[in-house]
Amino acid sequence: MDSNYREGYSSVSNPEDNGHAQSITSLETKVKALSAQLKALADNSDMEELLVIIHRPGWTTLAELALVSGTVDSIQGHVDNLTKMRKTLLSGSRAINKPAEATSES
Repeated sequence: MDSNYREGYSSVSNPEDNGHAQSITSLETKVKALSAQLKALADNSDMEELLVIIHRPGWTTLAELALVSGTVDSIQGHVDNLTKMRKTLLSGSRAINKPAEATSES
């Protein structure tokens, strides 16, 4: 990687910089908030209710069914993308220090 690439990020990448701790604390706050939202998203009680609703006699017209079905498909697509993004975030974060660790272990 180009050594000049990281120069613009010295306040985040340099632990001796006073802004580093504040940046890490801010990131930690964001990660905790995201974690709480993901936990809330995992609550499927609303989907359980939807399963009851859709089986009610006369629940919907074909047009409304298409709308609801399309919304379910869209939500599923977003969940698939969130799952991929989450894996990428973690694997990328794990990889950030690997070259430095490998060099220091030698």
